[in-house]
Amino acid sequence: MSDQRATRVILGIVLAAAAIGIIALLARNGGGKAPTDPEKPATPPLATDTPPSPIVDIDPPEAADPVRAILNAAALPTSDELRALLRNNADARAKTADGRTAILAAAETGAAASVELLLIHGASADDADIDGVTPMIAAIRGPGPERVEKLLILLNAGATPDRADVMGRTPLHHACARADDDGVIVLLADAGVDLDARDDQGRTPLMLAALRADADAALLLLSRGADAAIALPDGRAAADLALEGGHDRLAQALREASSR
Repeated sequence: MSDQRATRVILGIVLAAAAIGIIALLARNGGGKAPTDPEKPATPPLATDTPPSPIVDIDPPEAADPVRAILNAAALPTSDELRALLRNNADARAKTADGRTAILAAAETGAAASVELLLIHGASADDADIDGVTPMIAAIRGPGPERVEKLLILLNAGATPDRADVMGRTPLHHACARADDDGVIVLLADAGVDLDARDDQGRTPLMLAALRADADAALLLLSRGADAAIALPDGRAAADLALEGGHDRLAQALREASSR
């Protein structure tokens, strides 16, 4: 064998040995993958079908708060929803923290039928909130053509017709503070309320009518026996209050009434 041929044989053997070594090394390292840290946990594979988050069933405020539910229903212009709640044993006398009840809500903005329904289910015709507002006062303050009907229902259920709020204002005071309550004034007068009751400021219902220059209400009160001579602690009577408001004719009528 010549020297050149011997050299080629030796070179082939070396290259074959090197190739075998490389193959063995790759096998030990996982077929060419990067080595991993045995102390570091493997990253979990990404989920391809992640289940949706569970839906939390949150009850509406009315369902979570039965007091609020019955008050809201009582305030509606129809009694259908209230009737359904009461059929399911809702508490007709339930109160909020400030003493608000369903019958107050019904008296103020709800239906006359709702007032009657609540009374049948045990609500009190004399319930009052922390401000002393009774169903009678609430009905007078509220809007709507059923005001007189609500008052009749409450009176028939035993409501006190001249129970005052915390400011000493009776239902008649509240009626005389409005411009459209002549029918209510007649109803209250017929119920025997004190026409000359004074609030915490010493004002009578007649004085409130005079302040508003409501001649119809003032004359109605006078015809029922209201006293026009009653004065405030500073000496002013109903006639003076009307005159201060520029209502000369009403002031004159009140002055004449007070001198009789």
